[in-house]
Amino acid sequence: MPLFAPLRAYALSKAQQPDNDLLDFALSFCGVQSKQQVEQWSTTISYLSGAERNTVLFLLDGWDEVPHDMRETLASEIKHLGYGFSIIITSRPSAYPKALSPDQLFEISDLPPENITTLIQQWHVLLEQPQKADILLTHLRDYPDLSHLARNPFLLNLLCAINMKDDLGSESLPRNRTELYSQTLDYIYSYQTRKYPAAPFTGKRIVQTQQLALWLLADAPNYPQYLFGIKEVEEAIGDTELLIQVLRPSRLLSQWHIDKESLHFLHTSFQEYLAAEALLRKDKNECKALIKREIYNPAWQEILRFIAGRNSDAQHDYWEIIRQLIGETDQYGLLDIRLSFLVAETLNVRDGGKALLGYDLRERLWERIKTGIGTNSFVQAYTQLDVMDYINRVNNIEDIPSKRLKARLIRSLQAIPTPESSQILVDRLLSGNRNDAAVAQCH
Repeated sequence: MPLFAPLRAYALSKAQQPDNDLLDFALSFCGVQSKQQVEQWSTTISYLSGAERNTVLFLLDGWDEVPHDMRETLASEIKHLGYGFSIIITSRPSAYPKALSPDQLFEISDLPPENITTLIQQWHVLLEQPQKADILLTHLRDYPDLSHLARNPFLLNLLCAINMKDDLGSESLPRNRTELYSQTLDYIYSYQTRKYPAAPFTGKRIVQTQQLALWLLADAPNYPQYLFGIKEVEEAIGDTELLIQVLRPSRLLSQWHIDKESLHFLHTSFQEYLAAEALLRKDKNECKALIKREIYNPAWQEILRFIAGRNSDAQHDYWEIIRQLIGETDQYGLLDIRLSFLVAETLNVRDGGKALLGYDLRERLWERIKTGIGTNSFVQAYTQLDVMDYINRVNNIEDIPSKRLKARLIRSLQAIPTPESSQILVDRLLSGNRNDAAVAQCH
C-alpha cells in the first residue's frame, strides 16, 4: 500500500505543529482527515507492517526542499520510520541525498543523444511543424552547453515550446539555462497579460513576484520556504493584491492541497530564477552579504547559477563579490565544485574561469581528481565546466600511477554521451592492452 508525502509540505506543517509525525501527515495528505480515522489507520498500518516490512511503501518527495536546519531532525524521523516500512525518497543532487545513508541510491539518467533527437522531432510532428525541429537540433549543436541541458526532459520540453512560438529562427533561441528560463517566464507574463488585461503582469508586478521568491528563500521563517499563502505574500511585499489579482490566475503557481491554501511556484527552478533576479536588484553590499551567508547552502546553488548566467550590468559586481569570497579556506574542494557550475553557466567562458576568478578551475579540479578522493563529484564539476577538455585529459592519463584510478576515469567516459568519449572507449577496447580493453568493455 503506497503512502505519498511531499516533504516540503510536511516541513512547513512540522514547523507550525511540532507534534506532527510523518505517518499521520501522510494519511492526512492522502485524504484521511478526522482524528479518529487517522488513529484507526495508523493502528491498521502498524499491524500490516508488523507482518512484512514491504507491505506499506512511503513515497517521500522533495528532500532537497526541506529547510536546511530541519534536515537533521527529519532524517532521524525517516530513519525511525524505516524500521517498520519501506521508503522511497526523491531529491535533487544538490541536497546530498547520500547523507540519508540509503540502502540503495538510483539516479534518473539523462536522455542520450538519440533520444533527444527523437523527442524533438516527435514533439514538432505532433504540433504539425516538423520543419522547425531541424532549427532546434542545429542550435543545440552550435551551443554544446545548451545541448548538455537538453538531456533533462523538463528543460528539453521548454526548449521545444520556445522554438515553436518563435518565428525568428535560431538567433533568438536561448544560449544557456538562464536565458531559457528568462524566455519561458516572458511567455508566461505575456500569456497572463493577454488573457487577463485587467490584471496584467506589469513591470511592478514582475518585480514584486521576484521579491516574494527571494523572501521565501532568504528571509522567511525556517527558510527556504516553498509553500505559501496570502499571509506570506503580505509579509514579503505588503501587497496581497499581487496574489489575488495576478499570481492566482497565472500559470506560474499551482495549488498543493485541495482543501486549503498552499500555493507554490510551478517548479522550484522558477522560484530560484525569480529569486536570482531579485538579488541582482539589491544594493551591492546587501547582495554580497546574502551571497556570503548562503554560498555553501545547497538550496542556493541554483540561485547563484542563475545569477552567473545573467548577462546584465550587475555581472561585474557579482564576480567581484565571488572573488572576494574565494580567498577563504576550502580544504575539501567544495567551493571549487560550486564555482565550476557558476562558471559553466556564464556565457562565452572557455578558459576554465581564469578571467573571472584569476585561476583556471580545470587545473584545480584535475588535481583533486588525481587524489582519488571524492572523484565522482569533481568529475561531474569538470564535465559541466568543459566536457571536451575533460575527455582529452582522460585520453592522456598515462602519468597517473594508480591503475585503479585510471580505470575509474576511463569508466567515467561511459556517462558522457559524445562521439569523442565513445571513440576513446572503442580505441582502448581495440588497443591490445588487456587492462584497458577490460575496462572499456564495461561500456
